[in-house]
Amino acid sequence: MKGKLNEMAGLAKEIFKDYTEKNIILEAQIDNVNLFKKSNILEINLTSENKISIRDLFSFEMYLKKRFNLSGIKLNINYTKNIDFNLESEWEDIVKYVVYKYPSTKAILGNTKIEVQDKNITIYLTVKGKKILESRGINKVIERIIEVLYNKKCVVDFDETNQNEEEQIQYLKHLEEIAIEDAKKEIIEHKKEIIVEPLPIENKSNDEEEVETPLILGRSAKIKEELVPIRDITVDSGKIALQGEIVLGSTIDGDFVFVQSKELRNGKFLIMFNVYDGTSTITCKAFCEPDKAKKVVKRLNDAKGVKVSGTAQFDPYAKEVGIMSNIIIETRWNPQNSKTR
Repeated sequence: MKGKLNEMAGLAKEIFKDYTEKNIILEAQIDNVNLFKKSNILEINLTSENKISIRDLFSFEMYLKKRFNLSGIKLNINYTKNIDFNLESEWEDIVKYVVYKYPSTKAILGNTKIEVQDKNITIYLTVKGKKILESRGINKVIERIIEVLYNKKCVVDFDETNQNEEEQIQYLKHLEEIAIEDAKKEIIEHKKEIIVEPLPIENKSNDEEEVETPLILGRSAKIKEELVPIRDITVDSGKIALQGEIVLGSTIDGDFVFVQSKELRNGKFLIMFNVYDGTSTITCKAFCEPDKAKKVVKRLNDAKGVKVSGTAQFDPYAKEVGIMSNIIIETRWNPQNSKTR
């Protein structure tokens, strides 16, 4: 590929013939291509007569990264005419794109709304995180995305003054209700299982340490479900398995932690953490007995990677799909070039 960069000029559909998805980018003209060898980033300058949506941009970047084993993609779009767009209607897709590139921002950018006044864009946060986003230059990232996609220069600012505390409290109550219902279902399922009495074992001395296994939570370390990329998980996915690393998430109080736990009215603990697998990020929840919660949280915080088996569910308060986990295993999985932790 490196030797053919100068030859890459023409319609995208003629150059990237193995890209078979329907995408308006394929009708664009590739002007030139540059590969930055040290960073392994590919830059493509193209000209288009038609508006390119952020979904098309995201899909094409994913293809290029996988096809040429790249660390990153930089697309510059030059439009031949003015294009019409509604930033508010496309904001959700823009957030998904930013979260894909910077997965630790999911906890802060989730459920945000924007206000556009000429060249000024205000992003209203539902949790505290303005300083974190600005320190990482996420406002500049969003400004560039808007300039590339819509040829519109703007200034992005974050506002965290209008947080809905009542909505956050209701969300926590909702999670508690889910925990109680799942606990009831778990009891019913356990009663259906055939109980086999364990063989008697010798009592261990107090000096003997408990043997550490990869199993962090669950009855068995055997996961039958096939691994599914997080970006492909939907509310209809049912029981699935995923693998990745734990990234920052926000608590109900607006703090940011890798793993959070909350004691529920039924005595159990609800444990929540965000997992990133290189394609996207998703929130995993699990219920844990009180005597095990502290150890589970510690192991999740120390884990280099996790493999999770559970059921995909839509959370009406978070307004996204999450995973109700029943098995969590520590792994050595480490995404290439990941800097999220």
